[in-house]
Amino acid sequence: MMGFKSPSKSARGLWVVCAFWWSVGTFSCDLAQSLTDVGGALTSPDAALLDSPGRKIASGSYRHLLVDGSLENGGHVVALRSDRGENELAIIPYLDGSGCFVTPAIAVERISSRVDVELSGMLAVQRDQNENGRGEITFVDFDCDQVNSLEDASLPQILFPTTGPRGLLTITSSGQLYFVNARSQAIDLVAEDVTVARTAGDFLWTLESGELVVRDGNFREIARIGSGVLEFVVAGGSKITAAYRDLEGISIWNESDGNTMISEGGCAIQGWGGDTIAFTEPCEAGEMHVYTLGSRIGSDSDFVELVGPSGVIYPERSLPTWGQGNRPTEIVLTISDPDQVGDRLMVARVPEEPTEGETVYELELELLSDDSAAIRGSQVFTEWNGVTGTLVELELDEDERTIGLREVAQGVAQLIGDGPFSELGMLVDFENGVGTLKAFSKEGAEITSVVLAERVPVQTHIAHEEDLRRLFIADSSDGSVGSLYLTDGPSSRSRADSEKIADNVYLDTARFLDQPLGVAYLARQANSDYAALRVWLMDAELTLTVHEAVSEYRTVPWPAPGILYAVPAGDDQGLWFSKAR
Repeated sequence: MMGFKSPSKSARGLWVVCAFWWSVGTFSCDLAQSLTDVGGALTSPDAALLDSPGRKIASGSYRHLLVDGSLENGGHVVALRSDRGENELAIIPYLDGSGCFVTPAIAVERISSRVDVELSGMLAVQRDQNENGRGEITFVDFDCDQVNSLEDASLPQILFPTTGPRGLLTITSSGQLYFVNARSQAIDLVAEDVTVARTAGDFLWTLESGELVVRDGNFREIARIGSGVLEFVVAGGSKITAAYRDLEGISIWNESDGNTMISEGGCAIQGWGGDTIAFTEPCEAGEMHVYTLGSRIGSDSDFVELVGPSGVIYPERSLPTWGQGNRPTEIVLTISDPDQVGDRLMVARVPEEPTEGETVYELELELLSDDSAAIRGSQVFTEWNGVTGTLVELELDEDERTIGLREVAQGVAQLIGDGPFSELGMLVDFENGVGTLKAFSKEGAEITSVVLAERVPVQTHIAHEEDLRRLFIADSSDGSVGSLYLTDGPSSRSRADSEKIADNVYLDTARFLDQPLGVAYLARQANSDYAALRVWLMDAELTLTVHEAVSEYRTVPWPAPGILYAVPAGDDQGLWFSKAR
């Protein structure tokens, strides 16, 4: 959820929050224009709550703004600079100092602050890029001094272990898996000849020279499994912890029982959640096989195998309901049909009560819709065109068996909340980049709706962390620029629950400020290639223009609250900081 902690919280708490959100996204401008300014803001005494334009930190053309730091080293602005020939990385002390540069540099990733803000600062810098996207990775401190390096690697991305991470993992093109230890700043070789590496909780799974290897959070080997392993999934259960296919067939594995072969001719294994996998048998146009715990269907057998339709069934294209013996076990799924465009929607059922000793059950299929269908999360759509569809409910009989579909809304492009009847609403009747935001209610079988906003694009609805008020764009003609609205609470059931606070705002550029209390955003202006950075002050309900030509910005709660932004051209070209007073 967006938003920042109160300024009264500790510096460490603030840093942990900002370290996450500053790394999200960038804003680049190639902008068409037209803007009416909000009068009176610059002459209001409330404008003194935020320095405008603020302090210039550095000259030059910058992008990909980050703020990194530690309690030991303080805050630093980290950005890529591109106005001096070769791309370079700038690391500039946040409050004072001239900073330093790493040249060349094409990308950067935070290391130390993602693990612990008490550690000495360390960043990973990618210096070049080969055809695989990898390159030389240099690890530097906040003075741009090199502390380590890797060749032909990717920027470390995966924190490990999940509980109490100590560093990040990365792999080279030659299959060397390394652990970048943020505490010691050492780079430790974990394994060689690695073709696939995955983490699951505090465990690391690697495919090494045809063997599946599992290690704990301290990289101690727990097991080496299989021979000539071709594929594997981590199912995450205690009985089916993993499944793999080697030269002999498909086997499941857990630490207590070891390996158990379940199929000689299957392939295309998919994880369907804890203790459940699916695969096809035979490989070419085979039938779907779902292997899971017997208790899922009310059977006394340890495991059961449900055999269904032909084709590879991916977990994102299925919606299983495990009856546990108390209701019918069903799997709503979509099946590709080579003779038609789009997928058919089916329901597959266990046809009979589980029989003692029986472990294989042929699923009975029933067609629910011949239209192009899709399953997204827990929602089912018909008339799906890849962007929108008709949202439907599953209609159940008295035995809770799926017998049909009930239409909820047409042209659905986005669910804002956690379901179709959330008070946050849905984006419906979507066409040409915009739709209508409606809140739906259900009483019995009757579904009603109210309009919350018109001409709304698909977007991230930003919520404030403390009071859950939300920001969103509406009244947009093209889906990229529109009016910025602020709700008066976490939910809304009428248009009156939202207030328009700005016009001509670029999509997904609005952020909450906690000090001063307000909303920052980028606004389109006439006769300019760049956006204006503005702040709407909540208490005064006035608008302050921070700068008229901005390409990118970040809200900053620590070490001093305010806004960091980049001016791409002109006399003010450079990095600026507008400090809250």
